[in-house]
Amino acid sequence: MSFCVNTHRRARDGECPCHGCEERYVGCHGACGKYAAWDKRNRESREARQKKMFLDGQAERRKKIAIEQYNRRKAR
Repeated sequence: MSFCVNTHRRARDGECPCHGCEERYVGCHGACGKYAAWDKRNRESREARQKKMFLDGQAERRKKIAIEQYNRRKAR
């Protein structure tokens, strides 16, 4: 998301810098350095969380498959 419709939007990296900004106008995100820096940090932390969740999920799936295979072999 490259825009902040709700100026009260919170992310893990803090509050959107648009909240309370006196220089805010329609379409200012393209030119605002504060917003660009905040958005970059927010995107990086979100991507890192998503990657970690994906890797954790992969480990859980591999574990589940291994247990199912073990149980099938044991049942023979």
